Amino acid sequence: MTTVQTPQSEMFLTVRNVKKQFVLPLGLLPMLLGHKHDVVTAVDGVSLEIKKGEILGVVGESGSGKTTLLHCIARIHSADSGEVIFDGRDILKLNKRELRAERRKIQVIFQDPYSSLNPRMTVKQMLMEIFSVHKICPPEERLARAISLLETVGMGPDALNRLPSQFSGGQRQRIGIARALAMEPAILLADEPVSALDVSIQAQVLNLLLKLQRNLNLTMLFVTHDLRVVRHISHRIAIMYLGKIMEVGPTEQIFSNPVHPYTHALLAAAPELDPTRRETKPALLGEPPNPIHIPPGCRFHPRCPFALDSCKVDEPELLEVSSGHLAACPVMMIKQ
Repeated sequence: MTTVQTPQSEMFLTVRNVKKQFVLPLGLLPMLLGHKHDVVTAVDGVSLEIKKGEILGVVGESGSGKTTLLHCIARIHSADSGEVIFDGRDILKLNKRELRAERRKIQVIFQDPYSSLNPRMTVKQMLMEIFSVHKICPPEERLARAISLLETVGMGPDALNRLPSQFSGGQRQRIGIARALAMEPAILLADEPVSALDVSIQAQVLNLLLKLQRNLNLTMLFVTHDLRVVRHISHRIAIMYLGKIMEVGPTEQIFSNPVHPYTHALLAAAPELDPTRRETKPALLGEPPNPIHIPPGCRFHPRCPFALDSCKVDEPELLEVSSGHLAACPVMMIKQ
């Protein structure tokens, strides 16, 4: 199995108390009746740090806010408040001209490799457009550069004159990665990049990302709902639930010594690949609460088997379990 390269210690991207809410539209009748708009809190005061050369995995159920967090960092969505410090600057405060320059350094790999590619452009046209618009290399070097990028992601020059519809899902994702690398980024934001692929193809794309991280010393934020995937690729893991970070720490510590009950539940619910070790595992209790009406106190308490009365009132903060390992559950930390 390919292994991740040990990252350097310096902080490369810092997220501080980022918040994002979405105001839901009203129908005509509720509007005439004077009803207020409902508000969904997708990201609620998230703080994270990513080291240079590190892959940080962000894991959670659907609706946990992980993709919205990635979109706020990439400025696809505008965060309501907070800071995203990259290269000594707060990305959230950049104007359009400044943001365009920074976006060369921060590239996104999207979940659906087909919808993220222009169906009317060949691979060559896509890459040439990037080189031209961003003046990445001289015109006479662009074709060689395009071929080199394709070879980097495991594809040959015969792909240059083909359209996205002529490739498999795994090949399209490789093209999406090549397109992101064409910008010569310092950090990749990967939004469920293998969830739409077959399991056998997932492994190929994951190993490709690990190889690129090692060879190019890339920094990566990797969003996924799949714990098997995140264990394979990440140095550290952050567990999100209803817009909050529940636990964060080195990958193997999260798997060997999970603290937060939500982390325990996710690990227990993860499917076992080894058929000799498969058994009936308890599913995560209940459904996530409505994000329009987030419970007071610890937002996980309605589904938590260890919840105390205080959990229904006091919202827990992330506390240190061990070096680099934090969890937002004082009840479970007492039991450690």
